[in-house]
Amino acid sequence: MMDYQKLLRQAASLPDGDAKLTLMEEAIRMLDSLQEVDNAFYERMNYINIAVFLGRGEKAIVAFAWCLAQYDKEPGRFVSHNIMWTYKWIAEHIQRFPQISVEKVEETLADLKRRYQELGYKLRPYYWQKRKFAFERGDLEEAEKYFQLWMEEPRDRMSDCRACERDHQVSYYLEKDLHRAEDLAKSLFQGWEGCRTVPSTTYADFLLPTLQAGKVELAWQYYQTGYPLIRGEKGFIPSVAKHIQFLTVVDKEEAAILLQRHLPEALSLYEKDCQFQFFLAASILFEEIGEYQHTLNIPDHVTYEWLTNEVESIAKKFDGRNGNDGYQKKIIEVREKLEACRKMVKPR
Repeated sequence: MMDYQKLLRQAASLPDGDAKLTLMEEAIRMLDSLQEVDNAFYERMNYINIAVFLGRGEKAIVAFAWCLAQYDKEPGRFVSHNIMWTYKWIAEHIQRFPQISVEKVEETLADLKRRYQELGYKLRPYYWQKRKFAFERGDLEEAEKYFQLWMEEPRDRMSDCRACERDHQVSYYLEKDLHRAEDLAKSLFQGWEGCRTVPSTTYADFLLPTLQAGKVELAWQYYQTGYPLIRGEKGFIPSVAKHIQFLTVVDKEEAAILLQRHLPEALSLYEKDCQFQFFLAASILFEEIGEYQHTLNIPDHVTYEWLTNEVESIAKKFDGRNGNDGYQKKIIEVREKLEACRKMVKPR
């Protein structure tokens, strides 16, 4: 048996995580040295799938670039559906790095659109990524335009799963109409639809809007049901941040427990957008717990000052890339939402 096969067997025996990725990387290097192009391609595609769901977009992007180049050299050698499906994930993850320019993101999205059209696929995934990128940049008018285009475009084999698409609709209405969002989410919360990430992320999205609406017990139910789904999983740092924000209002001690549990993963991330969300939640919690923060089991350098500096630094990088103050506004918006929530509940 070749050494790379032994490494891949070892990797397969491990849970998804950095140790598994490291073994796969070594096996892929061996495959490259042996010029095993087919095996190197398919192992990279498997590697990308794992890296994406672990929140290691920087690893997935590099591996996908190699796969896309091989596909372009010999399109008939590889299954186009597989690589075009994965391209959606990459188009989303490159948006999370401020060092990747708006022009490069738009160029990638345009390339995705071209390839889908050439292969006869509908543009529903493209429209959603355009909506998502516009919304994250703070261009709400463009985000609305692409949401409507996404809604109007028919589904096909390249569309996200029905649970994810339902979650997309829910996230849209959460900012506009809580009752409508709740109605749409019923199929997710009752288990009729679901996938690897949904409704795990959906529960987190509902926490602050529900609390702000004064539905305190329902918000607690969302936390008690949703957090266990992601407690032992990697790749859910933005959702963990929302749970910490919720708990900062209603149970600061529990919020501190979550912070300590998930901080190592947040510190290890290269996806700055995810770090921004977690560090912002952590910094607000530190304001609330004051001197108690020094009793936490966390690295010495992670202080309130360090967290606020990181939040400001990341916001400045994204705003510099985007040419606006969208991330600075996010800081203000989160603080305003938490303040509104405090008026609805007495901390436990």
